[in-house]
Amino acid sequence: MPFAARSFALAVSVGAALLLAQTGSARVVLIGIDGGSWNLIDPAIDRGELPNLAAIAARGVTAELETVEPLISPTVWTSIATGQTPSVHGVTSFRSTRLTQQVPTIFERLAATGHRVGLYDYLVTWPPLQLPDGFVIPGWIRRDDRTWPEDVFERAGVSRYAYRTRHIRGSDRIYENCLLDIAEKPRRFLRFLETYDPEVAAVTFYSLDAASHRFWNAAYPESFPGSKIAPDPRRKNAIHEMLTGIDAALGEIVAALGPDDVVLVVSDHGFQADAEGVKRKWTLDFQHLLAEAGLDPERDPFTITSNWRKLVVEIEDGDYEDREALLQRWIALANSVRNEAGEALVEVEVARNRFASDFVGGWTQWAGDRIWGPSSKWYLPGNHAVVVITPVRERIEPLWPDGRIDAGAQSRSIEEIFYPVDFSGAHAPLGIFLAAGGPIAGSAERETLSVLEIAPLIAWLAGAAVPDDLRAVPVRLLRPAALAARPVVRVGAETIPRLADGPAPEVGEGDLEERLRSLGYLD
Repeated sequence: MPFAARSFALAVSVGAALLLAQTGSARVVLIGIDGGSWNLIDPAIDRGELPNLAAIAARGVTAELETVEPLISPTVWTSIATGQTPSVHGVTSFRSTRLTQQVPTIFERLAATGHRVGLYDYLVTWPPLQLPDGFVIPGWIRRDDRTWPEDVFERAGVSRYAYRTRHIRGSDRIYENCLLDIAEKPRRFLRFLETYDPEVAAVTFYSLDAASHRFWNAAYPESFPGSKIAPDPRRKNAIHEMLTGIDAALGEIVAALGPDDVVLVVSDHGFQADAEGVKRKWTLDFQHLLAEAGLDPERDPFTITSNWRKLVVEIEDGDYEDREALLQRWIALANSVRNEAGEALVEVEVARNRFASDFVGGWTQWAGDRIWGPSSKWYLPGNHAVVVITPVRERIEPLWPDGRIDAGAQSRSIEEIFYPVDFSGAHAPLGIFLAAGGPIAGSAERETLSVLEIAPLIAWLAGAAVPDDLRAVPVRLLRPAALAARPVVRVGAETIPRLADGPAPEVGEGDLEERLRSLGYLD
């Protein structure tokens, strides 16, 4: 149900008070479709397959959304939220956190001046800011599962769910994880709207981006003439399934909004065939070999810190001789993986009590002092050792998928140890924008909009004055009568209060590196 119009009276500076609603304003809901692309959406609308996106377009406005560089999700979603370029907001990599942001988002600014704000799975919101009477569930590059409030799911009466990339390995799991994103998120978001009654809310879907990276060649094999990598025929319709699933989710959300509420549908970038062709990444899994080799992670002091492409094993502090014996068992297991001609199918590298970056560089992190950077070195404390096991692509590919290999003490199918993951879709610079409801104008012409214009638009739609460090409100998207009734008011950005924040948590990397590699964002 739409919330009732409200007035606010806060004891803040005159400039900041101008941010508050001057007249009643309806709820503003931003629905993010990571990787949403007109080259996919327009043909599907024409075929009648996306009725909810079509309905929004028919009663509102659409635009090609010009984005920013670098063309990666954390950077662009932060530009959408702040209205600033990356050089200003400072978020330029997947390792960024909210603590990296050098300017406040429009969500923070609205919350600081009396608006209730809720963010579900929005990127670069970890650690979550304590929004008064609102909620924050950080997006997938979060370092842990903390939320604001801590019991956000319990208060809404739903089980915990946010899009995950942790331990999602292989094309089948990626596909299943995408379907989960579509199935689980709409119901929870609607419960958050009911429970917290936010005036401004955002939710982001990631399934289309993930499927487009992995399955573009399955959907559009004609884009890869002469490719030696055959697409997975089971995933021919995967991208289309994600698109129609998101459309259905959009329909659920919009159906719960009132006629005066505003829905904004936004993507961070579009998608296209990767100009470099299909990229195959080989990875390996030794889990089911451990017992045969007498290795038990519950008993023995080792940790598998990554098994995406490279298998990285940390052997922990302990008696030197015990550590060396465990290290030799791991080396023997790795060296047992060979083809029928006796050639090794993996390379084995070992570091003992030295700078491990001598051979792994900035590729991975492990439980210890983490220092990022391609030239950084990280030290193995005490009697630690690290084993890095890397597939030998040239010897694996001729055996795939029916070849036999030796591993441990047995002959096995190659599929028991190795599997390929293909990446064929790449980001394109134009995203999508649709808006409808309340003061949004209706137009059959497609506009051109910048991601930097969305934050000032949200401010005005929420009934607030627009900070003077943002671009102008894109008034061409608004009904003239609505604009005449409530003209744009600007306010000095320096007069807007900042929300008090708790102590900054320790920002560890955890398994973020492996997750980014498994998604194809790092080599």
